[in-house]
Amino acid sequence: MVTRASRNPHGPALRIAAIGVVLAFGAVSLMRLEWRELWRALKTADPQWLALAAGLNLVVVAFSAMRWLALLRPLSPGTRLRDALAALAVGLAVSTVVPARGGELAPHPLAAPSHRPLAGRDPEARSGLDQVLNIAGLIACIALLPLLGGLPPWISPPPR
Repeated sequence: MVTRASRNPHGPALRIAAIGVVLAFGAVSLMRLEWRELWRALKTADPQWLALAAGLNLVVVAFSAMRWLALLRPLSPGTRLRDALAALAVGLAVSTVVPARGGELAPHPLAAPSHRPLAGRDPEARSGLDQVLNIAGLIACIALLPLLGGLPPWISPPPR
């Protein structure tokens, strides 16, 4: 069986470099965090709203993983929901410390089962398609706003 490391002799060095970059950005982020403000916000937050937000976030992550699965299955038919969810989790984790949405490119090689890797299969195109789906979802939500009680003031036309 051919392993990923044997296919790419620079694989381990690239992984170590990537981990180093993520750790460096993470350290800078932690140093710049205003810990007192964070603690104050957590103390004054309503636990019910936090629980609702966390639950909705998990639903969004589940839908995102299903969308990733739909994007990855044509490229690697053996891809499972667990693979897409793991790739999404890695991408979200990297995006928390790497600027410029760098985490969107991180999950691609990790998403496919080991017998059918996605390396070299145009990760930018998959990220682009993912963004098109994001925009389509946003437009659909905005189109539904008038049916759900009207437009918010910031999106309504100014009075004449």
